Amino acid sequence: MNDRRNAEKAKETFENALSVANTDEEKFTVYHNLAVIYYEAQDYDNAISHSDLANSYSNGSKEMSSDDIKAYCYIEKKDYENCFDKRKNFIFLNTKQI
Repeated sequence: MNDRRNAEKAKETFENALSVANTDEEKFTVYHNLAVIYYEAQDYDNAISHSDLANSYSNGSKEMSSDDIKAYCYIEKKDYENCFDKRKNFIFLNTKQI
């Protein structure tokens, strides 16, 4: 029960942080962390949508990608086709500039 309360408080804190997030990097960080919180709460659909929001602020940066969270969500949902697509994109982004 305490973990759930902590997760709700963390979610509320990050949602409040959106109002003061000014840069794309800050917005990415907030949305990515919300995606992680939703993932941990097994709310995979919200985790995926927040991951998409995070990625919309990543500007294609390999350092800022939330595709790993999406891939894990798709694994949990047993949607292996989307999982593969997301992991492939994640791997591509992380090897693109090597």
